[in-house]
Amino acid sequence: MKCARLNKIKMTKISFIFNKEKELYNLWDTVNSKNSYGFNFSERIPNKIFILAKDKTFEDFKNQIENIKINDYLYESVDLKELAKFLEIQWDRISEEFDERLRLITGKQVIDKKINSFLISFGKCSYNLEERYFFVSFFSNNFDIKRIIAHELFHFHFHNYYFKSLQDKIGKSLAQDIKEALTVLLNIEFKDLIFVPDKGYEKHKDLREFIINQWKIEKNFDKLIEDCVLFLTK
Repeated sequence: MKCARLNKIKMTKISFIFNKEKELYNLWDTVNSKNSYGFNFSERIPNKIFILAKDKTFEDFKNQIENIKINDYLYESVDLKELAKFLEIQWDRISEEFDERLRLITGKQVIDKKINSFLISFGKCSYNLEERYFFVSFFSNNFDIKRIIAHELFHFHFHNYYFKSLQDKIGKSLAQDIKEALTVLLNIEFKDLIFVPDKGYEKHKDLREFIINQWKIEKNFDKLIEDCVLFLTK
């Protein structure tokens, strides 16, 4: 059943794009970045690419990988233009409903009207707040991609309204923990839209369970954030 709407809203438009520069940068960045919350995303990178990228500058890596045309078979094995069109259609079907539920849950209007999603092969599906984009793997199935989109849009919305003040209050690291853990609400309020559960990181297991329990008691997002702060700082 769809949420009742007081005002008609415009949905956030997600444009799916394959960009070779972004693809190569994500591969290089995944290899050379620190583990995220104890998870090593570089394990997903094929060994030949890992060797070319490890401890190299991005320009050196890009030149080497372009010279030997490694990874080209990946792009030829998937019709990325058709995939992009398909994913846009699939997300457009639920985008308005997703945005409205996010508004109702947080009490804040969704303000992002256009966000890009760059298709990648391997690597981490990170996001760029300033340039308003995130990555999704074109090897993921449709349901996993919907979950990734929902997860990243939840992050963007949180950054738009909450992250800076929370960071000023408890520091960046704990603010990041709360931001990541709160996506467990996708499993409660959005499960009929995305189907695939948002599992999160092992580091946030206790916090995510705490969030689920608090949300059952009272569906008040602002209070929930305050409760998370107390949980982490007590």
